[in-house]
Amino acid sequence: MHYRSLLASLILLALPACTTDATEDTDSGTDTDAGSTSGSTTVDPPTTDSTSSSSSTSTGTDSSSSTSDSAESSSTGAADESSTGAAEENICYGYSFLGFADQVYTDGTATGEPVCTTKSAACGGEVAGTWTAETSCGYEAFPNFFAEICEGATQQITGSNLSGTRTFDEDGTFVFDVTVQLEADLQVDSTACTGLDCEPFGMALSKEPGLDMSCVDANGGGCDCTYTVDLPDSQAGTWDLFGGGLLLTSDDGETLGVFDYCVDAGRFSMWTPLYGETAFPDVSCTENEDCEGQVEGRFDAVGCDEPEEDER
Repeated sequence: MHYRSLLASLILLALPACTTDATEDTDSGTDTDAGSTSGSTTVDPPTTDSTSSSSSTSTGTDSSSSTSDSAESSSTGAADESSTGAAEENICYGYSFLGFADQVYTDGTATGEPVCTTKSAACGGEVAGTWTAETSCGYEAFPNFFAEICEGATQQITGSNLSGTRTFDEDGTFVFDVTVQLEADLQVDSTACTGLDCEPFGMALSKEPGLDMSCVDANGGGCDCTYTVDLPDSQAGTWDLFGGGLLLTSDDGETLGVFDYCVDAGRFSMWTPLYGETAFPDVSCTENEDCEGQVEGRFDAVGCDEPEEDER
């Protein structure tokens, strides 16, 4: 699942999110540099971060801050007709790299305070083991989905809390049980866009799993809201090293991405790229390559995917 619609994204997520630095089409030999500003490349739609358990391979980041090589997703191309409908119903998307989120874990032997950085400092290292969450940062770049349903809405991510474990076994399998909780402020005119006053608006959204929102009337009109949202990542699969990065594949064979990582002095850090997404409902496609040169604007990557209901 990609982060297009507000509630689908905020409640989903397994941010991923979102997840590789660059993706290479091994059939055509084309390299992808999602940090590039000189044009877009065709890729599998990126996820928000590794917490997205149902997304295609995420791809493309700024090559100046990323050292991972690329991987090809086993699910490349248009959506599976058997599960998502006719392939011709897919549309093109443009993806803009917003920044890195960092997650830091320990194996229990680390000393001192963990260092969290939004610039990838990939160094490799021995991955196998059980890693317990310590801290996270970089989610300030998380996209503002409320702007999609409420014009003029502004959002500030004020903090993130990381909990749970990531276990990488020596046999090449992994089990994740991690949750990122985001804390945020929101300014929105809920009456204009939903017909709900401030307090009922917050109460309505709080009915969604993992989302807790409180809203009051703002002095200048509209609503001042605060909220927390849980982004869980509970999944299993296989891991491997690929070009200096950590290649993750889910149990159903879906490539989750290639992540920059660093293991040093009892700590494991993993960087996840975050993306903004722009839909092009009038540009149909059956595979990612159909979108090359067909979308307006400058994007770090373009791809073909099934639209949300409101984009059909």
